[in-house]
Amino acid sequence: MRAWTPLGLLVAAACTGDDPAGTANPGSVVLHRLNRAEYNNTVRDLFGTSLHPADDFPADDFSKGFDNIAAALSVSSLHVELYEAAADDLIDELFAFGNLPSTTTLIEAEGAEVRPTGGGEWDQVAWALFGNDVIEATIWADTTADHLVAAEAYQVAAGDEPARMALLVDGMDVATFDVANEVEPERYEVRLPLTEGRHTVAASFLNDYQAPPEDRTLVVDRFLVAGPLDVPRSPSPNYSRVITCDPAVAGEGPCAEEIVRGFGRRAFRRPLGEDEVAERMEHYSEARGMGGSWEEGIRAALKSILLSPWFVYRAEPDPIDGPRPLNSFEIASRLSYFLWSSMPDDRLLDLAEADQLVDPDVLEGEARRVLHDPRAGALIDNLAGQWLGIRKVDDAAPDLGTFPTWDDGLGASMKDEMTRFVSSILLEDRSVIDLFTEEKTYVDARLAQHYGVTDFSGTGMVEITIPNRNGLLTKGAILTGLAYPTRTAPVQRGKWVLENLMCDVPPDPPPGIPAFEDSAEEGVVLSVREQLEKHRADPTCGACHDYLDPIGLGLENYDGIGTYRTIDEFALPVDATGTISGVDFDGAQELEVILANDERVPGCVVEKTMTYALGRAILPDSDDAAAYDSLVDSFVDSEYRFEELVAAIVRSPSFRWKTGETP
Repeated sequence: MRAWTPLGLLVAAACTGDDPAGTANPGSVVLHRLNRAEYNNTVRDLFGTSLHPADDFPADDFSKGFDNIAAALSVSSLHVELYEAAADDLIDELFAFGNLPSTTTLIEAEGAEVRPTGGGEWDQVAWALFGNDVIEATIWADTTADHLVAAEAYQVAAGDEPARMALLVDGMDVATFDVANEVEPERYEVRLPLTEGRHTVAASFLNDYQAPPEDRTLVVDRFLVAGPLDVPRSPSPNYSRVITCDPAVAGEGPCAEEIVRGFGRRAFRRPLGEDEVAERMEHYSEARGMGGSWEEGIRAALKSILLSPWFVYRAEPDPIDGPRPLNSFEIASRLSYFLWSSMPDDRLLDLAEADQLVDPDVLEGEARRVLHDPRAGALIDNLAGQWLGIRKVDDAAPDLGTFPTWDDGLGASMKDEMTRFVSSILLEDRSVIDLFTEEKTYVDARLAQHYGVTDFSGTGMVEITIPNRNGLLTKGAILTGLAYPTRTAPVQRGKWVLENLMCDVPPDPPPGIPAFEDSAEEGVVLSVREQLEKHRADPTCGACHDYLDPIGLGLENYDGIGTYRTIDEFALPVDATGTISGVDFDGAQELEVILANDERVPGCVVEKTMTYALGRAILPDSDDAAAYDSLVDSFVDSEYRFEELVAAIVRSPSFRWKTGETP
């Protein structure tokens, strides 16, 4: 089956020869592969699916702080294999073929997802339970259905009976096992229904025995959850949107062609040419010619569309001679992938077909509409998720010996807090400066406990005001993401503030710099501030650290998982004074006041948003420079409202035009 067209032919065939007059050098975007978030969102909107096939794709490369930069999005042979598997899964679901796919998640006992709730000892690879100890992990079910829940464990034998383990889910005892095996863990499992969402699984040691030197011990190596199990697929919610006709009424061939044209228009983000329709109909005919049913013919045609470069890539063919304006369909895709990380909807495609999106006023109106659609939450997940550090907590791995209250459930609550906090500002027509000044935040019972709130009430995430938690820099997600497993990381925190909030990128450290820990003296208790002072005493280190440390040290009131403190881990008083841009401050709140008034911050907001919107770096030798200056001016004049920045970006020549790649 011919699924892939050579990319060179694809680009050559799509060149339009539009009049390039009108701008000098608006910049160029190379062939832009859909990243994982864009792929998942696109198939969601194509099929109405809840599947996330791109979660299994190779991780996307980053550039300029984002994973949607076209030049960094390479393709491997593994991508090609997984694109085909994804197409099969999506079409199976469309036609309700087979069962929902089951996934298995392994949670290592020493991982950040697990925490002891009743003692035990961590030995770097497992948890040893003594007495009536309990170890608990957070798990997730994507679908309400039966799941397999298991613990892998072994015993250190003592006495005349094996270790006995209870498996608990959401605090309820669901099974009890005799763990007779030694040295090597075995799996102890139970099948049970789980509702969609977050759950806890725990292992409890029930029959301790001590007769020195013997001591019976239960050792838990890891937990497992697999599911959903044996759940038949339901017809896709978008079945009638894809299968738009009845072959018994319209005729098999005409109906197949109608489906190819309609689905292809949405998948390619433009109408198919007659040769493209004919090619997809060949796949349909080949399947029918081999004895396949009408449905199997349609499956072959749809699969060929999903495996086409026109689906996998956002192609904007280079102009033949000089710059050119983007056509309406290209503008529709730029707009929807900027604000939704997904394909254009029918309204955008209809406006594109009428060639109305080349009108800046129409385009601005659509940008405002798209920004107020729920799908604009993708801006928070992807733009803010990377620029403002929301995703950082996903990669955090606090040491459980140092931070025993940490688990993935707490991390998920922190991420939810940040998502809601940033959404309330960027998506509600407020000043971006409120990121630093807003006093209210959002917590659930788990996060409220972590933040020291003793009178919390309510269910789910609740809007609340908490002392020492106003503004972006006091949020647990950022503070945890910018920390080492066992302690704070003032250098990382200071560097992040400079790079992401002021777009001031410090130079990389020279080779041969000694590790931070080497600055400590054996037998002498030094605070992190004092250790950094010793580190900066080396002039080679001080060149950068004099710049970074005084910012990050201003966040020392928050430990490695964002707990507020006035005494550090060495039992020394916290000194949270610092300096930024020559201005002294004491603590996160004073730092945020400085940032709220720093003239570099609005320019950085524009730079980050513009880079993300274009999917490329801002080019100093192009029209980008003039566009950037104009965007900053209009952003300031709008009192820093994000919606006005979006409207100004989509009107800019950098967004609506392109030039060819420089050889």
